[in-house]
Amino acid sequence: MASKTFKITPEVLASAQRVGIYGETAEARLLQMAKLAARITHPDATHRFRQYIMVIQDDGTVTWLDRMSQEEERYYTNRKYDDRRVDQWEAPSAADEAIVTRKK
Repeated sequence: MASKTFKITPEVLASAQRVGIYGETAEARLLQMAKLAARITHPDATHRFRQYIMVIQDDGTVTWLDRMSQEEERYYTNRKYDDRRVDQWEAPSAADEAIVTRKK
């Protein structure tokens, strides 16, 4: 499987400097972040890498970068798989509701 090629726009480089990613290796670090970023459901972003959120277009161009607020970071870090799955679907009706209990 071929790995996707990412591109960093000049605006993203400026945003990166504002949030603390700067220096000669900033672009290489941003490319690595884009490669390792996970898709998320967020009102402004499409991907997340640690405390950074970004928009990555279908062609691999990173067009926006910012740092999450502490509240956002806590929310995305503490969400469990079950919480993410529930957000994707409508609440089940009583007829097709399943109750799952976990053993501790």
